[in-house]
Amino acid sequence: FFFSSRRRHTRCREVSWARRCVQETATDFWKPWLTPESQKSHREIGCYSQLHPGTSLRVIGINPLVLDTMNEYLWKNSTNPYHVLTWLEAQLSKLSLIHI
Repeated sequence: FFFSSRRRHTRCREVSWARRCVQETATDFWKPWLTPESQKSHREIGCYSQLHPGTSLRVIGINPLVLDTMNEYLWKNSTNPYHVLTWLEAQLSKLSLIHI
């Protein structure tokens, strides 16, 4: 349930609405530090990858809530929610050296 501005309880029919709202807010917060490509990725799946300015260091940011097992909205697709693991695998496969 979500609280509307009219103080009514409303059931969100689509989880995508709530996820989109949270991700857009977070992306707007991080916007000064993210490239346009990273902003797009963050807005779509909550993750980003970009080179640190002036270095060869690649920064990869992942939203840990996407993989939270207690998040009931993920129970529909708990194996690879929003394809984050596929995205992460693709990002890591491009690198020659990885530090975690």
